[in-house]
Amino acid sequence: METAKAKMPSKRAWWILAIWLLATTIFLFWWRLINYGVFDPHSAWLDNAPLTVSGEQTPLTGKHIYHVRSGCYCDVLANRHVDLMAAYPDYQQHRVSATDMRKMGIPVPSTPMLVVVEQGNVIYAGPYAAGPNCSPSASFIPQIIGPERNITTPWYNGNVSACRCAETAG
Repeated sequence: METAKAKMPSKRAWWILAIWLLATTIFLFWWRLINYGVFDPHSAWLDNAPLTVSGEQTPLTGKHIYHVRSGCYCDVLANRHVDLMAAYPDYQQHRVSATDMRKMGIPVPSTPMLVVVEQGNVIYAGPYAAGPNCSPSASFIPQIIGPERNITTPWYNGNVSACRCAETAG
């Protein structure tokens, strides 16, 4: 009987395990959601949302999709949306930095950011999708460039919560 009792973990071991599991769960939850929040938290687009793009290197004709990246963890999640855009070959795709986008006259409150421009006019600027996972099922792409498009004015989608890394130079 005593040998069986000696093999059972003590209460202390169970407490250590429980605390470790709780701490790990809290850390993973925090780490996963640290980049989740409102895309334009300071409302930079309310007073500063241009209708057109500008800049020396900016093409003013054709259809263009700009993928604005900054090395954020959320870039990995947004990459799934780039594959979806292959279905729209009439759009030229460009990968640019936040600095490059600012040179085109578009404020960048957070990244990763999608900017759709047609004939020099801004159609959409904002996250690829809503939610912490940037899921293709919550994608804004069909509403922007898909057959069910219903945008008549520039859509600066800054009030949505998404996986994003806030930019310091807005």
